[in-house]
Formats: sequence, C-alpha cells, structure tokens
Amino acid sequence: MRIILEKNPQPSQVAYDDTDGKFYLNEDQEILYIGPGESKPWYVNANLSDFIRSVTEYESYCANVSKPMSEDEQLKIVREFTRKLQRIEDFEKKNRSYWECIIEQAEHGQI
Repeated sequence: MRIILEKNPQPSQVAYDDTDGKFYLNEDQEILYIGPGESKPWYVNANLSDFIRSVTEYESYCANVSKPMSEDEQLKIVREFTRKLQRIEDFEKKNRSYWECIIEQAEHGQI
C-alpha cells in the first residue's frame, strides 16, 4: 500500500492511500485515517509533522523489505521500523492505531 501526501494539504485531506482511504486532520490537529467503507476513523499521529516523519519511515521500510531476503532479515527490518515509529510517537497507547495495524501486517509479511 502506498501513502501519497497531498502537495497542498487541507484539513479535510492531508494524504490518501491506493485503497481510496484518506488521512485528515481532526479539530485537535491529530491525523486520523478512514478507509473505504469504514465508519470509524483510526488514530494515526498527533500532528502533521509526526505524520510526515512516519510516512517517510514507512516508505523506507517498504523499499527495504521489497528486496529478496531471509525471514530473519525481514523480521530485523520490521523490528527496526517499529522502533523508528515508536521514537516518533508511542502509538500503542491509542485505540485503533493505524501504525500498530501496519506493524502487525508487516510482522505477518503482508506488507
């Protein structure tokens, strides 16, 4: 899945993904995600700056994991990706955390 940052972000949409989901700012300036067909948003990041940093780490992870490697090497990359995201924000303390879900998918080799 790709995350595409808007060139001119607006509160109603700061980014989107290739599944037609959208990332937007709520009234507290937090980034939330709503996927196609979903009614309840996922928490993503505390602010736009942290979101951009998280997306950069995600893109780096995707580039690294796309190369042929052993399962052990892949798990090492997933652990490093998790550490980098947690340095940006402790997303595990939030309900319905988008990045926590992404990490789970990465751990199972789905992304």
